[in-house]
Amino acid sequence: MKEISNESLKKTLSSSDHRVYITCVGEEGYPNVTVRKVKLVEDTKIEYSDNANSRTVQLMMKSPKVVVTVINTDDPFHGYKIKGNASFHQIEEHDNTNKVMKISITLSDGFLY
Repeated sequence: MKEISNESLKKTLSSSDHRVYITCVGEEGYPNVTVRKVKLVEDTKIEYSDNANSRTVQLMMKSPKVVVTVINTDDPFHGYKIKGNASFHQIEEHDNTNKVMKISITLSDGFLY
């Protein structure tokens, strides 16, 4: 990642209660934006769990390139935008309609804004 120190990212994630905006490509090319609570599991990887049938998960499975936005809660006009690639792992299945997926996003290129 460019221009972002891992300690600064950890501090900003912590101050935002680990809530981030995740943007992927939606229908007809329009952006799909969702807010999720994530966990930083490696220096360049975040994870969260979601229903496999959610609209966002289905869209990301079609096009796994995403942008993760982390807002600095002390100054909401500044934070980080980070490009990433999503991968998916089923972790639970309650029935045909309630499959829980672990979504991992490998962060690749980021910048302060």
